[in-house]
Amino acid sequence: DAGGRSLAITADWYRPAEADATPPVPIHQDGEATCRIFPTWDASGTRHEVAISHALTDRRLRSLDGDPAPSGTPVTAVQLGMTGPYGYSHALRAFHAGGTLAIVRRPEDVMSAIERMRASRIVLAPGMLEAILDRRPGGSMPFEWIESLEVGGGEFPVRLHGRACATLTPNVRVAYGFAEAGLVASAPLSALVGHPGAVGRVIRGIEVQAVDAGGLPLPPGNDGILRIRSDCCV
Repeated sequence: DAGGRSLAITADWYRPAEADATPPVPIHQDGEATCRIFPTWDASGTRHEVAISHALTDRRLRSLDGDPAPSGTPVTAVQLGMTGPYGYSHALRAFHAGGTLAIVRRPEDVMSAIERMRASRIVLAPGMLEAILDRRPGGSMPFEWIESLEVGGGEFPVRLHGRACATLTPNVRVAYGFAEAGLVASAPLSALVGHPGAVGRVIRGIEVQAVDAGGLPLPPGNDGILRIRSDCCV
């Protein structure tokens, strides 16, 4: 305030004298240095550790054209946290846009972020979305300031689509990805109605191929192993 005291100090005030003899340590040597290590599990339930470099993190953020860019300075509410690549990437997107990030854990936290912080972008797991919808009073209207409600981390229950559009926002999206490849597919849920099990459209720059156990490509409509290639893969 105007009547307060101020004290000007230099960097040397808090730096020990011997610090001048020690060269600064860089945060990382180059873009290929490890940025984060994320846990992941294969089909057998075996846990693996996936190292993501700074350069790979940057490429993944730049490839997220399946989700429209936020307008203004968004408030993003992320339920999945920053310990996994999905929540972490949304947190970085919020910061990159100069917006605000809210980590939400409970249904009441989500509603507080929407109603008090006017969160414009919401990222939830399917179970959390259902818990929120069960709490919405009858006759509730959607929030006009929500630009995107993205559901990932599990299969989206189609039966929730109508309720989500009617009481939260018509701008519902689904997303599919994993630690080794980042986001693979995304789309507005309205475009996937009538296609059970669909998880979105493949993101530009990513190749997805279904193959058999021997690695041979399979024709459309056959079950197989998904093989994915892009510069966003580990």
